[in-house]
Amino acid sequence: MNNFKKMIAVITAVLLLTSACVVFAGNDASILTDINNNWAKQHIVNVYNKGLMDSIEDTLFKPNDNVKKYDVMVSISRMMRADKVSNLTALVEKYKTEVLDKYKVPTYAKEAVAFCLEKQIITVYDVQWFSDFPNVQKIEASLYLGRAFEIQYDPAKNPPVALSFKDLSEIPIMYRSHVDFLIKIGVIDGKGDANGNFNPRTTVTRAVFAKMLDISNACYEKDYLDIEEESEVQDAADQADDNDTVNNDANEDTADVPVQDEIGDINQDETILEGYIEEVIPEYGNIVIGIKQTNGTTLSKVFGVAKDITCTIDEAQSFYWRLKKGDSVTVALINGEIANVAAESKIQKTKATIKDIRIADEKIIFEVQTEKGEKKSFALTNETTVVKDGKEATYRDLKAGMSIAIITSYQELIEINADVTKNSDRGVIESISFSRTAPAKIIIKREDGQKIEYYINNNIKDENIIVEGEISSLYDLRPNMLVDLTLENDEVTKIVTVVSDTRVNIISATVKEIVYDKALILIEYIDSSNKLVTKHVYATDAKIANKRLDALTIQDIKKGIKLFSIIGKEELGIIMAETIIIDK
Repeated sequence: MNNFKKMIAVITAVLLLTSACVVFAGNDASILTDINNNWAKQHIVNVYNKGLMDSIEDTLFKPNDNVKKYDVMVSISRMMRADKVSNLTALVEKYKTEVLDKYKVPTYAKEAVAFCLEKQIITVYDVQWFSDFPNVQKIEASLYLGRAFEIQYDPAKNPPVALSFKDLSEIPIMYRSHVDFLIKIGVIDGKGDANGNFNPRTTVTRAVFAKMLDISNACYEKDYLDIEEESEVQDAADQADDNDTVNNDANEDTADVPVQDEIGDINQDETILEGYIEEVIPEYGNIVIGIKQTNGTTLSKVFGVAKDITCTIDEAQSFYWRLKKGDSVTVALINGEIANVAAESKIQKTKATIKDIRIADEKIIFEVQTEKGEKKSFALTNETTVVKDGKEATYRDLKAGMSIAIITSYQELIEINADVTKNSDRGVIESISFSRTAPAKIIIKREDGQKIEYYINNNIKDENIIVEGEISSLYDLRPNMLVDLTLENDEVTKIVTVVSDTRVNIISATVKEIVYDKALILIEYIDSSNKLVTKHVYATDAKIANKRLDALTIQDIKKGIKLFSIIGKEELGIIMAETIIIDK
């Protein structure tokens, strides 16, 4: 009898565990007739069998159709086990009058929309446009999935992240944390498409969303579900984990760095490795090191850095984020993290004074004394560049006593520069990234197209950040701003924006949508290249009038009417209107 009761208990626990890990189980994707040759077949099978997505017709999934926003809400609510964690009937009643009925949410989606509103995955403003703009864009899908994992934009707690997409300026800053999170869990490829773009405004097909949802669900099951397991069903839980292969597939598809096994288990108490710096990623506290193998190949390995990491570069105490690609390093690992790194720069910049120039053994020898008092000798090679007063020169233009800057690569003399050291720079901001483990980093694009990267001094004060003539902060800086930088020891100590012409005068536009309480207008117009363009216009401080210049208000602007002209400033693709003339 006792054994019988125990058996019943085990079976019951297994059923409970299974129901917690597999939503609406019981679907059979074998009935779908249009996915056999689709690239996302396995992802489609996974989400269909788990009930996370439904077919369009009995046997058709229609993977190439655009996924609808209402369907995305249903899928996300199922992934989050809405029926188990919330009283959906009460939520529907809560939002029935003001949202669900008002905006004609279809019956099948009412519970999901109410749940997503309650969990702050969407807002009432979002629901307002679901019917008019039913297809999900890539940036919207990223936002909704990110919010399901409680990713929120909070510049005070979570400074802007670093993304490497070429079209980064098209991704609103408040959405970048969500994109960054999905990159980390394998939902999005951080390298972008073949051209390096994210393409935030492209619509998402059902096949693409199936992949995004499948990988997201695997992460959600693993890290966000609170399942209490009975000891008798531990084996069942282990089996469920074994069956959950989505994340492994995603890692294989999106891994940036090949990993081999030759260096053994790095999770030992302490390990010493030698290699070369391939990349430093202070935003995530990572260093990529190339490690030479016995067969002559190089293994690339990503390591996290310890909180109390110590670093020396060229025998001087420094910060790990100043390591450069190609620097030779010896690192000490403790429990898999870099606790100490000793580096020799591949490229070293040294200020020095010429002591003597002589010829020995048919070589031209430069003897210098560095600013630290060290005496060094270098031989000029055919690869050595000599610069004096900003122009190419020869060694004959240099004399003893001159102050110079020399650049060496593993002690080979690359450049001698008798210029005055620059302590300023100017360019357009490409990106600004923030990290908890390193100073903020700014990348600017100079007028000649060259991109330069600088770290911003940790102790920079707000009075040294001037945006449009006013004291500001780092968080007020934006891509595409033209800035003058003041530098000390290659670190930015002052940033001043340079006023650039962003004036716009749009003629003949059509109002597509308007949100009165935000003074936000969506317009369409034909630009100078004869392309149909869509823009958001903020009319908060705009003067509004008709063609007779009679004063009007924003309430006089209606959906579908023509605007004779809009004058204002454009910032990051958004127009801040100063004057709006209605075509009447």
